[in-house]
Amino acid sequence: MTGSPARRRDRRVYTASHPVLYRALTATRGRPVLRIGSRVVVNDEAMLRRLLTEVPLDRTAPGTTGGAILANEGSEALFDESGPGTAPLGAG
Repeated sequence: MTGSPARRRDRRVYTASHPVLYRALTATRGRPVLRIGSRVVVNDEAMLRRLLTEVPLDRTAPGTTGGAILANEGSEALFDESGPGTAPLGAG
């Protein structure tokens, strides 16, 4: 192992706690984007920023917290304080 004592200690902690994940991340370090099954590993800062800011997210889609709340509570549920039902709450 090379590097400072702190870096070596961190590497030991990471490999002991998450051996498969650590090896996968170090193996994909040179690739900007890599799909592993249904997961995507992004190592490029510009690509990550674009994915996090430009991709629209549906907070009420099935499989999300908002989707579960809407499915169980109905359309009157207050989830993210958006929509016509929240105007009276914010007006006072």
